[in-house]
Amino acid sequence: MKKYIICLLCASLLVSACSKKNETVDRVLPPMITVVPAESLLGTLTGSTAPLGAIKNMLLVGTVNGKQYEVIPDALNGSFVFRDVPAGDYLMYFTAAEHFAVSPLPVKILARTTTGLGVITAKEKGYALSCMVNGEFQGWILKANWGTSSNLLQLTNYTAGGGIPEAHYTTVKYQLSISIGNFTGPGTYICNQTSGNSIRYNGYKSILVSSQDTQKEGSAGVVMITSFDPVARLIKGTFSAELASRSSDSNDAKVLTDGLINVYY
Repeated sequence: MKKYIICLLCASLLVSACSKKNETVDRVLPPMITVVPAESLLGTLTGSTAPLGAIKNMLLVGTVNGKQYEVIPDALNGSFVFRDVPAGDYLMYFTAAEHFAVSPLPVKILARTTTGLGVITAKEKGYALSCMVNGEFQGWILKANWGTSSNLLQLTNYTAGGGIPEAHYTTVKYQLSISIGNFTGPGTYICNQTSGNSIRYNGYKSILVSSQDTQKEGSAGVVMITSFDPVARLIKGTFSAELASRSSDSNDAKVLTDGLINVYY
C-alpha cells in the first residue's frame, strides 16, 4: 500500500512539472518589431532650370524600382521641387524645348534631407557661342570673321567694325565679341590690356547702355581654341573671363564661365 501511495505522489509531481514547463513555453513572447514611419524614408529634391522655358518638364525614374515622379519647372523663375520622394538612386530625364537639349542626370534622394541640385542649364543646339554670365545662361548664333592676311579672328554677332547690330530694341540685348589679334590656330590666347586680344560684352537698347571688356584695368580672360578645321571651316574651343565695366562711373562687372565656341567662318 505504501509503495502504491509513493507512486501516486511521484506521478502527481511529474504531471505538475510538465504542466509548469508547458506554461513556460506558452508564455514565450514574439520578438519585438520596430515599425519605421514611412515619412522618415522620404526626401526632397530642389533646383532651378535655365534659360527660362528651355526645359518643359522633368521626370525622376528609380534605378531599382522604376517608380516615376514628374514636375514642371516654374514658368517665372525656372525653380522646381520634388517633394516626399522615397530615398534611393534615380535618373532625371528632361523634356526640352525645340533646339535645346539636356542629358539625363543621376541623382540621389536622401531620407529626411533636402538636396539642392543648383542650376540645370539646357544647351541650345544651334548656338555658336554660349556661356554663363553671372550665373545665367546666354547664347548667340553667329559666324566668325577671319582675315588670313591680318590673322585677326573675330567671333562676334555684329559687324567686324563693331557697329550696333540693330536699333530700336524695346529691351536690352546683350552681344558678345571675342577678338584674337594674331590667330595661328589651336592654342591658348590670353585676353587683357597688353595682349591685343579681347573679350567684350555689350548691352544695347537702341544705344549702348552697358559695356565690359578685358581691355579695362582689372579685367582678364582666356580663350582656348581646341580645334581649327579649314576644310569644314569650323572653329571650336572654350573661354572664360572676368570683365570690369568700361564706364568709370559703373560697377557693372560681369563674370563669364563655361564658355563654348562652335563657330563657322
